[in-house]
Amino acid sequence: MPFGRRRRPRPSTRAAPARWPSSTPTGYFRPTEVETLLGDPGKAKRKLGWTPATTLAELVRAMVESDYVAARRDSLVRQAGYQAFDHHE
Repeated sequence: MPFGRRRRPRPSTRAAPARWPSSTPTGYFRPTEVETLLGDPGKAKRKLGWTPATTLAELVRAMVESDYVAARRDSLVRQAGYQAFDHHE
C-alpha cells in the first residue's frame, strides 16, 4: 500500500443488538428462570370437577425412571468413547 493511503474499514459482520421498543411496559417481562413452581389442583377440582389421573407417587416414580434411563444411556455412550450431553444445569 502506498504511503499516506488508508485502508477502508471492513463492514462489520456482527448484527446490531436487538432492542425492545421503549413503549413495552416492563410488567410484561418475566424472568427466564423461575425459582419455585407450585401448583394447586384445588381450583380445577372446584370449578371443573377435574381430578388427577396420576398420583404424586406415580409421577415421582415416572420422573425418576426417566432420569435413570437417560443416565444409563449417557453412561453407555461415554463408555463407547462418544460425547454425551450434560443434562445438569
